[in-house]
Amino acid sequence: MQGSRSIGLPGEIRRSIYEAQRRIAEQMGCGPDGLDPKAVIREMQAIRNLARDANRSRDHWMEGKAGEVTLRFRDDDGVLIVTGMDNLLTVEILDARGKSLFRGPLNTPEERRAAPVRLYERFLLIKDRYRRL
Repeated sequence: MQGSRSIGLPGEIRRSIYEAQRRIAEQMGCGPDGLDPKAVIREMQAIRNLARDANRSRDHWMEGKAGEVTLRFRDDDGVLIVTGMDNLLTVEILDARGKSLFRGPLNTPEERRAAPVRLYERFLLIKDRYRRL
């Protein structure tokens, strides 16, 4: 499993990023009725800001599109890509070969219920892994 790139960051910042990643996985594992997209986006922005502030001399922490924040969770089953932009949350599921299995928004209760159950199951596994680390 891989969250953000925190290699070379001071220990305190690395721990703060890890805790934010854990909170995101926990929030995403709440399922369609418990997920708060704005809380996930706030945590993602906190990760970006921590990493950027710790590495002012590096430009690789800059966002792609203005205001976009992306976090990838990688494991043996593939990649979950969570993107927040303009207070809107989208997610993409890639299989182990990189094929997109689902891409969609998670902002309204209807959108969250339309997402595959597999998405929430994967985040429950990620949540468990963060607990064990």
